Amino acid sequence: MINKREPSASAALVLDLFDGLSAYKLLTSHDLTRLNLKREDLTDVEKRIPLTLIHELWQCALAKNPPSNIGLSIGKNVNPTAKGILAHLVSQSDNMKDALNLFRDKSALMSEGEKIQYSIEDEKVKIQYQYSNPLHYHKFAIERSLSIAITWCRHLTGHEFIPVECGFKHKKVEHLEQCKAMFGPNIRFEQAEDYLLFDANLLQLPIQNTNPYLKALLLKQAQEIEGQLNESKKLSDNVTEIIKRNLGKRIVNVQFIASQLNMSRQTLHRKLKQENSHFTKLLTDVRKQKSIELLKQNTLQIAVSYTHLTLPTIYSV
Repeated sequence: MINKREPSASAALVLDLFDGLSAYKLLTSHDLTRLNLKREDLTDVEKRIPLTLIHELWQCALAKNPPSNIGLSIGKNVNPTAKGILAHLVSQSDNMKDALNLFRDKSALMSEGEKIQYSIEDEKVKIQYQYSNPLHYHKFAIERSLSIAITWCRHLTGHEFIPVECGFKHKKVEHLEQCKAMFGPNIRFEQAEDYLLFDANLLQLPIQNTNPYLKALLLKQAQEIEGQLNESKKLSDNVTEIIKRNLGKRIVNVQFIASQLNMSRQTLHRKLKQENSHFTKLLTDVRKQKSIELLKQNTLQIAVSYTHLTLPTIYSV
């Protein structure tokens, strides 16, 4: 039973990880039993599994001294029996830009522990990967996440989808040639962030075999699941996520946030107060975090960062 505010992931994600690691003899059914799970428990795509159990599965596998390329290896295959609601929804996207937006905005359907952001600059798309809990981050997990992303891009479009550049926080790996086969020749290690860099033209690639009617049904189902997840989350966490997604793209003020949450401005203030929080503080905290990230990346001048992040100030209360 998941505690009210314990972050979770879809059972499909856990099934994909278990099957992948099991194929390399790094996990067995006994490992699931120890965690009070059975493989058949994971076949319900709407079932939610605590993120801590994903961490436990990884720890079981890592204790068996896996090959250095295990994350890359298990991420390069599409498991047809482990497709959750997000995978099905993204498969019905109009094109890669639509797919990327869906994945960014609805990533909690897959996991509340992983998020992406993307930006477009100089005709290149930069996709940044983040783990909400640093204890769950390690090189095997992030290599799996990025290789899954590439694999799905190829699966959905039929295009070879070679990144212009790929960056990892961790140090240079032994399996560099295998990494190049997946991520292209330009791989950078010991970076400030984990990212993929693509030609922006790839965003216009159509998704194969889409069905608009099925997409509409999946969107409705996704919204129901999101509603259930949001009910078990603090309002301040939801507000922070909306601010992060929209800051620098539009005016982010109380009216905008309230409309996104389908409540009045007064109700938003009242509910945040009940959590000993306030919109202005949440907005300020996100601005500070974004500024630090931009400075670390060293991709934008301080003046540009200041303009983007402080422009909405007069509208924020």
